[in-house]
Amino acid sequence: MKDKEKFAVRGASLFLALICLSTMTGCFGVNGQFVALRDLVLKQTDGAYETEAEFKLGGFILGIASKIVSMADDPDAATAKEILDKISAVQIGAYQLESHSWNPDLVYPRVREMANYMLNHGYDAIVRSYERDNCSLIMVKSDFQTHQSIREIVVLNLEPDALQIVQLSGEIGGIIDTVIREREVPGLEDATEDI
Repeated sequence: MKDKEKFAVRGASLFLALICLSTMTGCFGVNGQFVALRDLVLKQTDGAYETEAEFKLGGFILGIASKIVSMADDPDAATAKEILDKISAVQIGAYQLESHSWNPDLVYPRVREMANYMLNHGYDAIVRSYERDNCSLIMVKSDFQTHQSIREIVVLNLEPDALQIVQLSGEIGGIIDTVIREREVPGLEDATEDI
């Protein structure tokens, strides 16, 4: 085999190995909990939808991102690496909805049902916003035993023609601490002790 052929075979093998590793660590497919939430929300819209993006970034990809960031010659790189190291997974879904299926009079009851679903699954609501043509939820899940450490946050935004869901898992309280420390928010230095 010539050197070019060996290089091509090695490159293809490495690429296939990375694909296998990333799927084994959950880097592409969202988990069942995310799918259940998505299905509940989409059921509330009474219309057809098209998935624009739906993926999960697991520990493998986030670890690579952390290593790449740590090599950057930037004053914020250390903070970005610290935050990335505290994230265990990110799941993202973006969906295009048929806007003719949107009934503004049903926004509040639908969002309330979604919030109740999440409350029944161990989440606490920190933001609920209901408007005629938009509704948003930000829900957090704390450590089951102590309720002192936020380990997951879900942001859901529903509009007449679009739905976005972002789920972040990891040491959320630690991420908040890092952001507050780096941004030097006055009076908030000790605010996250119970988070």
